[in-house]
Amino acid sequence: MSSSIENSVQRIRNAYFAFAAATPGDLAAARVRGVPDALLKFYSLCDGAFIGNGSDFRDPNGRRYRLMVPSLSELQTVQSFGYISVDSPLYEKSAQWWQIVDYGDVNWLAYDGAPDAGGRVIDIFHETVGESDSHKIVASSLKDLLDRLVKRGGVYWFDDDFKSVGWV
Repeated sequence: MSSSIENSVQRIRNAYFAFAAATPGDLAAARVRGVPDALLKFYSLCDGAFIGNGSDFRDPNGRRYRLMVPSLSELQTVQSFGYISVDSPLYEKSAQWWQIVDYGDVNWLAYDGAPDAGGRVIDIFHETVGESDSHKIVASSLKDLLDRLVKRGGVYWFDDDFKSVGWV
């Protein structure tokens, strides 16, 4: 595995597609919105990316990909996305779950920005969003997630030999 988020982004650039860095204005606005520092570091290197060969997303050159990391201006929380019920036991927590990988089918991977979460990444399936014990922890950090996605070619994280880190 690479030793830094910079190396992870470079691997994405080499194998797939990463946009240029977010603007200083976008980074400042995101900080005001409460976007966690680890995500701001990623966006200071690239303002979104496409990973894995597929047909769901298209880069500016017309190449197609399986996964998309949204631009910083499009980044939102699970709560602000609006598909979690206000009656959910995880509704308040979902205000800190930043949707960072779009699978193109209304399912996401989210960075847990809560101070006690340690930057873990969790699955957000639209069928079970907000239900207790229904969100697998799929990576221990953003860097871990990016490295796994590049290594696996953007294949769904639950395929093959994947082992979850735990549950939320």
